[in-house]
Amino acid sequence: MQEAFTSLAELDIPTIAAIHGHCIGAGLELAAACDLRLCSAEAQFSLPEVRLGLVADLGGLQRLPGLIGRGRTAHLALTGAPIDAQTAERWGLVTGVLDTPETLWASVDVLAGQLADLNPQALAGTKQVLRDARPLEEGLRQAGEFNAAALRKDQG
Repeated sequence: MQEAFTSLAELDIPTIAAIHGHCIGAGLELAAACDLRLCSAEAQFSLPEVRLGLVADLGGLQRLPGLIGRGRTAHLALTGAPIDAQTAERWGLVTGVLDTPETLWASVDVLAGQLADLNPQALAGTKQVLRDARPLEEGLRQAGEFNAAALRKDQG
């Protein structure tokens, strides 16, 4: 399952997690492997593995600090306590909380359509730069090199 979650995170296309109800353990780790996350107002999030005598092992402990910070990740992982949708949005885990499941699905469809209309190479390059998270100077160089190659391809 670790390889599957990593493969999802490494796709060149943007991935969207639509979360309704309980997003627990592996579900939260799967959502963390996605690029974008939206949820319904009823959603709840937790990493309860510690309460089961286990360590979360599908990438959540590695991916969540980049999304919500180390302290908030520690809160989820060390307590196993759930957070609600509004807290998840405040923490930056999700970028939107929709009132109902129906508005969640509709919003995800609209977002997916918007992404599908964008240049796939630009999306892949943007994901790569975000994923690599290089130091500033290296990241600027990486993005500039991608754009230079894209411009040469368009002109040639």
